[in-house]
Amino acid sequence: MRIIAAFLSIAGLAAAQPSQLDLLEKEAAAHPEVPGTRNRILNVLSDPNVAAALPYDRVIETRRRNILWLIEHHPDAPGWLPGDHLIPLRGAFADPEGYAESADLWNRAAWRQAARVDTIANAAIYLKATDRMAARNILDFALAKYPRNAALERALGIVDAAALAGLDGVGERGQFTTSASLRDSPEAAAARQEIEASRSAFVLTGAAQMLNGGIQNPFQLNFGDDDVLSLAERWLRRAVEIEPLKAEFKTQLSAVLRNEANRAEDPHERLRLFSEAMTLAPDGAKPSFLPDLAQAEFEAGEDDDARRDAGRALDAAEAVKANVNFSAQLIHRGNTILGRVALAHGDVAQARARLAASLKLPGIPGEFRSNGPDLGLAEDLADAGERDAVIDFLENSRQFWLYDRGRIDHYIKSLKAGRKRDAFAFYQPSVFEIVNRPAPDFSVRDLDGREWTRASLDKRTALIFWNTRCAACADQIAQFSNEARALDMRLVAIDIGDDPAAVRAFAAAHRIAVPVLYGADSMARTYRADTLPSVVVIDAGRIANYQMGPAPNPRQVLESGEPVAESTPVALAASVAEGKIKLAWRPSARAESYVVEWEARDGQGWPSDRDGYLRVIATRDTRTELDSAGTVRWRVSAVRSGAKSEPTDWQVIHQ
Repeated sequence: MRIIAAFLSIAGLAAAQPSQLDLLEKEAAAHPEVPGTRNRILNVLSDPNVAAALPYDRVIETRRRNILWLIEHHPDAPGWLPGDHLIPLRGAFADPEGYAESADLWNRAAWRQAARVDTIANAAIYLKATDRMAARNILDFALAKYPRNAALERALGIVDAAALAGLDGVGERGQFTTSASLRDSPEAAAARQEIEASRSAFVLTGAAQMLNGGIQNPFQLNFGDDDVLSLAERWLRRAVEIEPLKAEFKTQLSAVLRNEANRAEDPHERLRLFSEAMTLAPDGAKPSFLPDLAQAEFEAGEDDDARRDAGRALDAAEAVKANVNFSAQLIHRGNTILGRVALAHGDVAQARARLAASLKLPGIPGEFRSNGPDLGLAEDLADAGERDAVIDFLENSRQFWLYDRGRIDHYIKSLKAGRKRDAFAFYQPSVFEIVNRPAPDFSVRDLDGREWTRASLDKRTALIFWNTRCAACADQIAQFSNEARALDMRLVAIDIGDDPAAVRAFAAAHRIAVPVLYGADSMARTYRADTLPSVVVIDAGRIANYQMGPAPNPRQVLESGEPVAESTPVALAASVAEGKIKLAWRPSARAESYVVEWEARDGQGWPSDRDGYLRVIATRDTRTELDSAGTVRWRVSAVRSGAKSEPTDWQVIHQ
């Protein structure tokens, strides 16, 4: 029987260009008349990882200054819909004084006698999440003066959809937060009624555009029997009916259908949605649909169609080879699907060949670095007993899967232990797996040619992993350097992925006064530094602490790392009820959480004695349950600040 595994394409975190905020601000100062630079500054600041690593006052002042400049100088430009262009009254970027000034500027611009229609529309769009009454007053007056104006009607749809969704501020990555009480208000009900009754394709499209992008946690919102995507789809279909010759409405409907397809659980429904979305998409965007379409066809059992469209993806890869990373994505996914189809029809040799070809790539698709390749064909071949081919594939994926955080080694170990598809079961490495353990060996050179190894660290040392594409890294290096000096510690900056010339130039430009190492990609994988910056504290050859991502309090990271608890937890007797094994233990002083390790005995003994493989449960409670039969053993450790205590002795349960 065929096992279907959907490939989830998760966009990687956007990497802002190096210490980009400083560089962009210098660029804006040198060319103050260029709005694009200021838009990029606001986009960089919407990243919470960047904002968290900067002084709060700097974030607020920089946002205010650039947003006010754009309102004053380019009020009629497109691009005012996202939250990263809003000075909010509340939330992470709250700036009441800046908001008052921005609202005043917009009102004066919109009510000016000679105001352009685009400026009026943008004023309403800006105020949609903070002062919808003012937004409506602006639009009602303008529409009376300019009836059936496309820009004003689109803005009306956006403002109505904002009321329906209950927008109330700005959250992560420039997305809007929402309020349940606002969604249940008479204003929201009236806004929905106005959208539903509208015969304007632009009102309907504006409303759909608001719901289909820019809302934080959009799929938690429900409107009776509808969610955000079903509403957006319905409105856009009506817009296409009203204006069948307008390509822009079909393009937006295509985007909504694609989002729905990615969320659909039924393979036939997913195929239907992808097929229609591709039909409606502009010709230039159609190649990007081919891998998803072929995947959906395979999952729906339409093997001939899947083979055809996967082949078209490979043809498209050649046509777009100038776009190296997009071409690589088409090559990888196309070969993966062709291999799965071949294996489903008994052609194991062809499936093996396609598995190898799926990694012969001209570049690295963005999601590969952190999320890795599509494992669907590897899982299928593992089930078919092709262990060695799958292990070769995993080994070769290291060149692309730069931040696998131990997954590759875990999968290979599981395959060698005799597991098949279940070798790829969900595996989420966590910090406590390396904290309080011996620091891995390494050998890396600094910019002066000196070799650094673990043995050369003769005092408590912090390793900060970074690169020139990490916007937060330069500031974090400076902050950690100051704190390390105060604590009589050493700080070493370890660059990932840049050539020595780029590292040297960056270090000089930012006056980095600590040892700077480069060429440390393999070291970063060993230390699981897949988020930048990351800091590893080493003391007496062991990892004392680990910070993933920007640290609001560098001193706390450098100082902490003492043993996790005053004592190991005390395991209590286990019980079996209703087919479940119930475990409990006495709490350990100062513990923040606990980790239960367990395994079931098989015909050869305990699996961990052979391959080190253990199942893990993390919990804040002092009890948990196991779903297993036969003979089981378990032990528990306490966790605090990412470090584990010694585990209890093994407890064996016979059923």
